[in-house]
Amino acid sequence: MVGYRSEEEQIDQIRRWWGEYGRSVIAGVIIALVGILGWQQWQGYRDRQELAAAAAYQALVADLGDGNAAAAKSQVEQLQSEHESSAYTVLAAFQMAGHHVKQNNLQAAGKALRWAVEHAQVPALQAVARLRLARVLLGAGDAKAALQVAQPVPKDAFAGQFQELIGDIRTAQSDGAAAIKAYQAALADESNSQRHDLIQAKLNDLGPAESAL
Repeated sequence: MVGYRSEEEQIDQIRRWWGEYGRSVIAGVIIALVGILGWQQWQGYRDRQELAAAAAYQALVADLGDGNAAAAKSQVEQLQSEHESSAYTVLAAFQMAGHHVKQNNLQAAGKALRWAVEHAQVPALQAVARLRLARVLLGAGDAKAALQVAQPVPKDAFAGQFQELIGDIRTAQSDGAAAIKAYQAALADESNSQRHDLIQAKLNDLGPAESAL
């Protein structure tokens, strides 16, 4: 009987606990399920968006390959409007900037690359966008603006490329001492070893008097 009563007492305790907390438990389970389903739906939505952005990017590349710049421009505008945060949209800006450079339209190239700098969420893509924008500005004769874009130098695998670019900018500004300092920093960056000979040549072009500083 003792065991039987203990079981009854346990059942009564469970009933009382359920009466007091059952609704909260059910609500918690429902919230958890909604959260899981909501997350899955969100992930599915993101995946679909990325697929759409990828398709638009491939269409843009094909349009540029076919010489259809107007259609490519339309694809870029659609990507920037509907997929602003996608890496594919940044890559699309790179493609259009390259097209504009080939057409010697540096102003349009700069505009495309500024968009990329401002919207790139992947650090590597933003670094590439900054490098390309600074080069376009330098090519357009605006060394001051190019230097502003190239600084500060990132502390990553792109550091050597930025230092070399700053050397180019300083050379254009006839600031030999600053150019040497930047080129030497570029040479010291092991990640930039493939460009070692070219950078050394740029350093040598400054002349023995400058190189001895």
